Amino acid sequence: MATTGKPLEQSARAIAEIETESLSQGQEVLERLTHRIGTPRSVWVCLGVVFVWIALNVGIHLAGGTPPDPYPFPFLQSAGTIAAVVMTLLIFSAERRLSDSEQRRSRLMLHLTVLTEQKTAKIIELLEGLRRDDPHLHDLDDPHAHALTQPTNPADALEALDRSARQLRREN
Repeated sequence: MATTGKPLEQSARAIAEIETESLSQGQEVLERLTHRIGTPRSVWVCLGVVFVWIALNVGIHLAGGTPPDPYPFPFLQSAGTIAAVVMTLLIFSAERRLSDSEQRRSRLMLHLTVLTEQKTAKIIELLEGLRRDDPHLHDLDDPHAHALTQPTNPADALEALDRSARQLRREN
């Protein structure tokens, strides 16, 4: 069942704004360039240029002329090396941006999860108060519900997780 309406549109827009505001103008240009270069068509164009370059130089040599880039094609090798360096830098730049974006997204998810947990604890606290105040319900002591009314401290949760992981490693 799809959720529609204003809240969904607002949250989608907020997420889109977060994603786009993290890009600088230079990064945006690099993203477009990387997107354009990283296609099968670009691979075929590069292979075609290399094939034509080699064929042209070999053809001129076989025809008795002096090719501009004789075997072993030092100009082609230099161009390939420069292209490889540029592509490597583009890849590193894209990976760094993706890593930064993923870190921001992880922090956002952690923040939203903590807020959601706090809201849930408050709802449980309010429900427990209603249950205690309702004269038609028995006032049963529910230690589990009482414990759930307390928001979890993220540092305590992380320590408990680390402690459990260490214990499992020792057991194995």
